[in-house]
Amino acid sequence: MANVGGPKQCKRKLLMAVVESQLPYGAEIWASALNTEKYRKRITVVQRRGALRVACSYRTVSEAAVLTIAGTIPIDLLAKERKPLPEKK
Repeated sequence: MANVGGPKQCKRKLLMAVVESQLPYGAEIWASALNTEKYRKRITVVQRRGALRVACSYRTVSEAAVLTIAGTIPIDLLAKERKPLPEKK
């Protein structure tokens, strides 16, 4: 999507909502893998690219800033939230 002259922000947010609904699929299983920097970077690249499009910003904007502007929660936090707690015996 083009930053200038592309779809309106409401359509961009809709597309981002679809992506965010698919990203945490199976997070109960792979959430512990996000403790490794390599795997965390791989999944945040996808989320960051979508957030850049929603915010209509350039790729030089930091990840934290673009996620805040786009109004999205980082995927590693969403995955850790979905991870089940260990059962007490």
